[in-house]
Amino acid sequence: IDAGAKGALATHGRSLLPSGILKVEGRFARGACVRVLDAEGNEFARGIVDYSSQEIEKICRHKSGEIEEILGFRYGDDVIHRDNLVIL
Repeated sequence: IDAGAKGALATHGRSLLPSGILKVEGRFARGACVRVLDAEGNEFARGIVDYSSQEIEKICRHKSGEIEEILGFRYGDDVIHRDNLVIL
C-alpha cells in the first residue's frame, strides 16, 4: 500500500480503502486473512479482506465510490475494515 494508506491505518486507525492499494500479490478469496505490506515491501499489518484478489486488482488505486461501477456490485467501501485489521 502507499504511504498515505499506511499512515491512515497505523496512525489513525482507519480502514484500508482501494485507493491506497498499489498492487495485489497471490490469489485469495473474500474473507481471507492477508498480509499488508508498505511500498518498501515491509509487512506491518494483517487483515480480513472484503474482496477477492481478482476484485481488488480491478479496484486498486480507485476511489470507493467507483467500486460498484467497476465490479457491478459492492460489498462496502473498505477492502479491509479497521475492525478486521491488526497492526503488527
